[in-house]
Amino acid sequence: MTEQATNIQETVTKIERLMDLATNPAATTEESRTAALTAITLLREAKLTLVSPDDLAAAKKAIDGATLIAKTAKKKAQEKLVLGAVFGYFGAQYLR
Repeated sequence: MTEQATNIQETVTKIERLMDLATNPAATTEESRTAALTAITLLREAKLTLVSPDDLAAAKKAIDGATLIAKTAKKKAQEKLVLGAVFGYFGAQYLR
C-alpha cells in the first residue's frame, strides 16, 4: 500500500472512531459534539467525500469495465506487436 493510501486509511479509521463516539449514548453531550466536529474537520482536511453504497457499487462497476477494456486493448496491442515482428521477420526473408 502506498504512503498516501495508508494515510487515507488511517484518517478514515480516526473518522470512524470519532463517529462511533459521537453517536455513543454513554458519551456526554460535549464529547459527542466535539467528536462530531472533529470528524467533520478531518473529512474536510483530507478532502474525503461520503458516498452511498449504491454510488460506490456503480463506481466500482464502471472501474471494472474500464479495466477490462484497458486489458483488452493492451492484449490487442501486444498481439499487433508480435504479428508485426513475425511479418517483419518473414518479410525480411523474402526481400533478400
